[in-house]
Amino acid sequence: MTEQAIDAVERAGHLHHLRDTWAQSCHQARISALLLKLIDQLFRNPYINLSSVRDALDVGAQSAQNLINKLAEFGIIREITGRQRNRIWVASAIIEILEQSPAFDLISHKGT
Repeated sequence: MTEQAIDAVERAGHLHHLRDTWAQSCHQARISALLLKLIDQLFRNPYINLSSVRDALDVGAQSAQNLINKLAEFGIIREITGRQRNRIWVASAIIEILEQSPAFDLISHKGT
């Protein structure tokens, strides 16, 4: 149980650092506050689509698309469907942190 708690704290630290890095990049680029809200939304759900952005930020379709495009431009999200309509974007860095093997698994399985 202790190992799991340590792993959870480490992952939370990585996620917090990632969020700070993204926010700092947006701040330096003088991006709108809505983009920062969308970044925060990615940590609630790393998969977004046009509708989810519209609903989360209470913006129109064009504004939502512009925000999505800006995040993609920064490399924060990438489109995963390959379609022209009903597209889905993912914040892969968040998924990678969540799916990493816990450090204690790597240590405990070294000798096996």
